[in-house]
Amino acid sequence: MRKIKIFSIFAHNKYEHSNINLIGMSLKKIIYLLIICTSILNVSCGDDEKTDLLLNQDDPRVRSVTFMNISSPQFIINDTEALIYNYDSLMYGIDLTKVKVYFYGYTSSPTFYYRYDAVSAWMPFKNGSTIDISKPFYLFSTSEDGTQNKTYLFEARVHKYDVNAFTWKQFGELNLTSPVVSQKSIVYNNQYQWFCRTSAGENYQFVSTSGDVWTMKKLDKKMYQWETLALFSDTLWVQDEEGNIYTSPTTKFNFQQRSVSVKIERLLFELDNKLWAIADNKLYTLYKDSSDFCVKNELPSDFSVENIVTFTANSGFTQLGYIYATQKEKGTIWTLDYSGNLLQLVSSGTTIPYLINPMVYIYDKTLGIVGGKLKDGTYSSECYASYDSGKTWGIDWHKKLNSDIEGINNAGVFVYSSLGELIIVGGNIKEEPSPIIWKGVLNKLIADELNYK
Repeated sequence: MRKIKIFSIFAHNKYEHSNINLIGMSLKKIIYLLIICTSILNVSCGDDEKTDLLLNQDDPRVRSVTFMNISSPQFIINDTEALIYNYDSLMYGIDLTKVKVYFYGYTSSPTFYYRYDAVSAWMPFKNGSTIDISKPFYLFSTSEDGTQNKTYLFEARVHKYDVNAFTWKQFGELNLTSPVVSQKSIVYNNQYQWFCRTSAGENYQFVSTSGDVWTMKKLDKKMYQWETLALFSDTLWVQDEEGNIYTSPTTKFNFQQRSVSVKIERLLFELDNKLWAIADNKLYTLYKDSSDFCVKNELPSDFSVENIVTFTANSGFTQLGYIYATQKEKGTIWTLDYSGNLLQLVSSGTTIPYLINPMVYIYDKTLGIVGGKLKDGTYSSECYASYDSGKTWGIDWHKKLNSDIEGINNAGVFVYSSLGELIIVGGNIKEEPSPIIWKGVLNKLIADELNYK
């Protein structure tokens, strides 16, 4: 028996062939099949396409909303209650007065109008136009054929307060009566540890496990430069004002002078199981099993060693060493890898200013620099942050210091939680010692706690 070709009709007047083998079928089944196929052909060749098109043409509903000049949230379109709103609130402080908006319907050419109250005249809206969405407005949508319409209330929801900002609270106190001239904070053995030297020549170690209650230990009276402090092989390394090196086991805190063959200008940090230092315009390293430093690499010709603040942080699966330093009228960031390659990441004259005695913090993928004294003698209340391992920096206005701690410098800074909450310990507020411990609590955590209670 020969094969019979049956045509199936699809949208856009495209056709496909289906081959049905009728061998073995009874005559009754064949006739029945032909009747069904004929019915399909009759319907397809009729007004169904026109009917579907008309159904689309007379649909006034809004299908989606998109912003173009700001980050666009996911909008909920409630056709039952005629509401359009974003489920996740937009960031506090965002400017919504001039937003480029696109409304999409179920037809290709719907017509839109808007007004901000129920009595004003409708104003035409063209997709891609800027509109003030900082306040709710009515959106009037007309179907393509003009026969149907629908009115929505549009509301762009914004956080009423900055959930990512800090509320700074007094967290504890230190017995600190003289201005701090040198300091360094470390975390070791599940303890916050802050070392400092005051203008009176006193050296202190403050230790805490909770951040609010601290134990003070008075150390020997030497001119330690605590900003050079490095933790290496369960040993604390520090220099004095003359560049001499002192070491102490982490269990005794009894510093003894250590002799090395090269005059070290500046201890940096531990990186890749080596202690790194600067001397004679070169990078030096000390291995854990070695008794002396050895040359690693030459320093770049434009490397500066003024007002250095050092730290290490993870970049992906690799740890890098970071150096904040000042150059003439600006601040800059250098990074050091395992091979001893020192690279200037960003010349930050516009993003990180010239800062004296700022503090650094690291949490998750965020690097932060906060506080410090500016070149003109005033004090910075800004926080500068990088979210790409130090490549780009900008002001993190969420973490701005409030009036109570504006002007703080030479303080210890610790990350209190994985969310980036901070503890600021001691230091100076402007030129006066600050015995208060400040805790920066994220507003969203405060709100969560209130809601829970």
